[in-house]
Amino acid sequence: MLLKTYPLKGILADTRPDGGKFSIMTATIGTAIAPADVHDKLAEHLLTDGFKLVLDTRASQGSWIVDARTDERYLDMYTFFASAPLGLNVPGVVEDPEFMGLLAEIAANKPANPDIYTTHLAEFVETFVRVLGDPALPHLFFVEGGALAVENALKVAFDWKSRRNEAAGRSPELGSKVMHLKHAFHGRTGYTMSLTNTDPGKTARYPQFDWPRIDVPALTFPVTDEALAAVEGGREAGARAGQGGFRGQPARHRVLHRRADPGRGRRQPHARRVPVGDAGPVP
Repeated sequence: MLLKTYPLKGILADTRPDGGKFSIMTATIGTAIAPADVHDKLAEHLLTDGFKLVLDTRASQGSWIVDARTDERYLDMYTFFASAPLGLNVPGVVEDPEFMGLLAEIAANKPANPDIYTTHLAEFVETFVRVLGDPALPHLFFVEGGALAVENALKVAFDWKSRRNEAAGRSPELGSKVMHLKHAFHGRTGYTMSLTNTDPGKTARYPQFDWPRIDVPALTFPVTDEALAAVEGGREAGARAGQGGFRGQPARHRVLHRRADPGRGRRQPHARRVPVGDAGPVP
C-alpha cells in the first residue's frame, strides 16, 4: 500500500466557520493500486481503449507527459482533446498556494452556478469579459464539455431560425436542419449523434436526424500537385452543394446552421482545410 501525505495549509482554511481552529493539518491518502496495475483494474469495470500509459499527475509538466509505470516522457500533442492548452502543472498555477487553495475550495463544494451565485463566479465572468469579451456579444452561456457546447449552440440556432421564419410569415416549424461535413466528429450526445460521422460504431443503432451532409476536401500526404488539385476540386464541389443544393427555396428556410470545427487535437483520418468563418447561421 502506498501512502502519500499532503499538507492542508494553504489548501484549506486554518479557521473553521465557527471561529475555532482546525487541529488536523495533514491528510493521509492511501492508494492501494500501483501504476502497473491501473489498466487491469480499470478494465474490470470500464472500457479502456485509450492511451496505454498511466499519467503521472505530479511528474508531468508543460508539454511533457510522464508515464507513471516507466518514468518515460512523451511530448504531448494531445492536451486532453485540446482542453488543457497550457499544459500540465503550469508553474503559474500550481506554484501559487493561494490560487490552489481557491481551486480546492470550489472543488470541495462545486456549487450549481446557474442557481447559486458566488463572488468567485462573478470575478471569473468579469475577467472573461475583460480579456475575451466582445461588446457585440454581451450575453454568455457556460457549459462543461465540447459536445454539450455544440448542443446548446444548436438550441440557440433552432430558436433563432424558428423566430426568424415566423417573423417573415413562414412556418415556425421550419429551420430544423443542420448542414454539416462528412468525416466530422462533434460529440456523442443527443443532437451531435446526427452530426458525427467518423467511425460508424460511434453512432450505430442510435436514432438520428436526416440532416444534409456535404463532402469536405481532405489533404492526403505526401502533398503533391495532384493532391492539392483534388483538395481544390473538393472544396469547389462542397461550395456548390452548400450554395445550390441547400440554399434554394424553400430549402434555405429549412437549414438553420452550418456546423464546422477546426482541428482540436482529436485523432482524425483526414487533414482538412476548413476556414473557421465557414461555420455560422444560414441567413
